[in-house]
Amino acid sequence: WQFDMDGGTVGSSKFCSGGCQAIADTGTSLLAGPVEEVTAIQKAIGATPLAAGEYMVDCSTIDSLPDVTFTLAGKPFKLTGKQYILQVAQQGQTICLSGFIGMDVPPPAGPLWIL
Repeated sequence: WQFDMDGGTVGSSKFCSGGCQAIADTGTSLLAGPVEEVTAIQKAIGATPLAAGEYMVDCSTIDSLPDVTFTLAGKPFKLTGKQYILQVAQQGQTICLSGFIGMDVPPPAGPLWIL
């Protein structure tokens, strides 16, 4: 399912300005988008890089993270930090992973967001 995305915001910063393409993928657990834009989102939420394009945040900051909003067909879909951060238990410790990952889909199919 490919569709037009009007744009998005994280805090006061914008991404997908002027609109872009997105697909719905209910089989993926992460939200993917162009590397440059997702890197800016990671920076805006205070995430630090791990391996393989994944980022983490300090779990104590989840409640104060900025909202990330995707606008589709004029309707804003707002995600709070609790909704876009994955809390993962690993070896008795909980780490908090960003639910965003950068992935550049080359033309003609891309650039593309996977929601």
